[in-house]
Amino acid sequence: WETELRRLCLAHGIEAPEVQMRVDVDGHRYFVDLGWWRWYKATEVDGEIKYVDGAAAAREAQRLRQDRVESRGFEFLRLAVGRMADRAWVLRQLRYFLPAAAQRARPVTALLTTAERRRPLE
Repeated sequence: WETELRRLCLAHGIEAPEVQMRVDVDGHRYFVDLGWWRWYKATEVDGEIKYVDGAAAAREAQRLRQDRVESRGFEFLRLAVGRMADRAWVLRQLRYFLPAAAQRARPVTALLTTAERRRPLE
C-alpha cells in the first residue's frame, strides 16, 4: 500500500515522499512508511496483519514509535488499509494533511490509472 500511496502523490502533483524515511530519536532508529523531512510530515498505512499475534504488544510498540518520532516535531497521517481502495478519499486526506507548497509538484501523468484518466479523482 505504501507504493500505491506514493504513486497517488506523484500522479497528482504532490511532492515525492521519501519511502521508509529514517528518523533517529534518542539512539533509536525508526522508519516511517512515507515522509517529508521538509515539512516534518509522516504517513503510515496501517494493516491488520501485524496485529494478528501479539496485538497488544504491537500496538504499544507502534504508539511508542509514533510518540518518539513526534518528539522530533513530526505530524502523522495514519491511513487504514481498508480505506486505501477509495483513492479519492486518500488524495483528499493527503491534500488536507500536507501544506500547499507540497502540492505544487508537476504531476507524473504516466502514473495515472486508466480509470483516473477517464474520471479524475479531484
